[in-house]
Amino acid sequence: MRSLILSTGLALSFATACFSQEPAGIVMCKNRTSGALVFRERRCAVSEARVSNISAIKGQPGERGETGATGATGATGAQGPQGAQGPSGAQGIQGVQGVQGPAGGPASLCEATSIAGVCLAKVAPAQGFLAASQACAAVGADLCSDSQSWSIRNAGLIPNNANWTNSFSDNDSSVWGIVNGGTPDDPSAASAYLAPCCYSATPARTSDQTSGGVRVVHVHDVADAKWATAAATCAGLNADLCDKSQYMVLRANGVVSVNVWSADHSDNDVNNAALAIGTTGYDNPDYTIGFGFACCATRSTAACPVAETDGVCVIDVNNDGDTFGNASTDCANQGGRICSMSQSAILRSGGLLSGARNWTGSGADNDANSRSVAVGSGADNPTFSTVSAYACCR
Repeated sequence: MRSLILSTGLALSFATACFSQEPAGIVMCKNRTSGALVFRERRCAVSEARVSNISAIKGQPGERGETGATGATGATGAQGPQGAQGPSGAQGIQGVQGVQGPAGGPASLCEATSIAGVCLAKVAPAQGFLAASQACAAVGADLCSDSQSWSIRNAGLIPNNANWTNSFSDNDSSVWGIVNGGTPDDPSAASAYLAPCCYSATPARTSDQTSGGVRVVHVHDVADAKWATAAATCAGLNADLCDKSQYMVLRANGVVSVNVWSADHSDNDVNNAALAIGTTGYDNPDYTIGFGFACCATRSTAACPVAETDGVCVIDVNNDGDTFGNASTDCANQGGRICSMSQSAILRSGGLLSGARNWTGSGADNDANSRSVAVGSGADNPTFSTVSAYACCR
């Protein structure tokens, strides 16, 4: 037994010294029963098994060595997925109220500059018709209509001075001094009158209706309203009495059926305007007569949808011309109306409206040839079937 242990120790020492390599012709054998190890020359006995992996023979574990120094920190790993949102925190203490900001602008021009419901921009000094028209266009406005002018005068703003209106302030039979302050019948375009300037901006309302492109705010289709009632009702809605070009569309679409007041006081020379304002039978009607009326608006804001021309919001010009009815329909389909006499005068002066004669929103009556600055070579009392140039305005 002692010789076996000694030989085993020698064998292990020899194996370790030789880096676990067996000498040539020597093999290590293990007894299958006792497990004893022995070196043999060339091969093991039948009762033994050859040990081919000397390194698999393990001794008892040694004592644990000292802990080594901490290694360097490794690279940061990739960010993990976001966790679920935590519960809401308690509400914080309410902060101190900030300083109040400046007041905002008006909802519409009418809210800021309303005179008896009329959107008044300014009243320019006395001057000729074209200059007065240009003074209003310079602030994005138009000369006030007859109906708007009546509202301003009725409020006491210009009680003692004559003024232009956008249909030329004709004072037929000296009846309409309540509108123009006492201009003569067929005034000269060179006459110096005040220039009240009005905006045509009516805020949108759910009660509005559109007929053939004409925006209608109110309709009174009963012939019982005097001029003052009609003008005041429309002004109170920040609108205006419809002009003849708008009435052409409304009557054709059945919106109005009776004689009506228009923004130019419904002058019906030789009954030529019957298709627009009805068969009134009144050349130079008196303001105490009972008519129906409709209130129209052409723009919901003061902003022009296109680049203005000399201050005029003109959306189309047709110098080839057409009848008054077709011109009215064309402009309405484009969301506008035939330009007023004051707007047409500016466009003619600038060369944009170049037809020999042209329609305006109130027709194209050229009494005593006094309105050529606005209507060209138009005739006195032209029929609505006459082919004339026209411009569409908003």
